[in-house]
Amino acid sequence: MSNLEKLTLKQRIVFIKNDTQRIQRALEVYRASGKTQSAWLEEQAKQPLPFNAVKFAIVPGNRVELHHKISLRMDLMLNKGFLDEVRLLFERGDLAANMPTIRSVGYRQAWSYLEGKYDEKTFREKAIIATRQLAKKAIYLVTAAKRYDEIRDGREPGVGESFRRI
Repeated sequence: MSNLEKLTLKQRIVFIKNDTQRIQRALEVYRASGKTQSAWLEEQAKQPLPFNAVKFAIVPGNRVELHHKISLRMDLMLNKGFLDEVRLLFERGDLAANMPTIRSVGYRQAWSYLEGKYDEKTFREKAIIATRQLAKKAIYLVTAAKRYDEIRDGREPGVGESFRRI
C-alpha cells in the first residue's frame, strides 16, 4: 500500500484532484509522525494549550479603502525591488511556475510576466486582483467563524482592551 493510499478517506475527500500542496503536506505529516494528518490533528486538538488563547481579527471596514491600500502596497513592493527579486529566482533556472513558492500571490503573476505572457502593467493589475481575491477569501474565513474579537482597521475604541488581554 502506498503512502497516499494510507491517507484516510476523510482526507482524500478534502483533497482536490490536483492539490499537490495538500497532498504533499499530508505525506510529510505521515512520514514524520507515522499518523495520518487527520489523526494527528485530532490528537493535537485534544491537548489543552499551556496558555489562554485570545482570538482577534483586524477586519477592514471599507472595501474601497482596502482596495486602495492593496494597490499602494503593490506599488511600494515594486518600488522596493519585488520584480528584481522574482527575476533573480526566475533566472536561477531551478524553479518552475508550478512550484508552491512561485504559485503564491504576486510571485505567480510576476513569473508569468517574466515568461512574456503579458506586459508589466498587466502583471501589476493581475497581482492586485489576486491580492484582493486572497483578502476577500481570508476575510470570509475569519468572519464566518465569529469566534474572535473584531477590530476594524485598528481604529475601534476597544482595540486597546483586546491587546491588553493578550
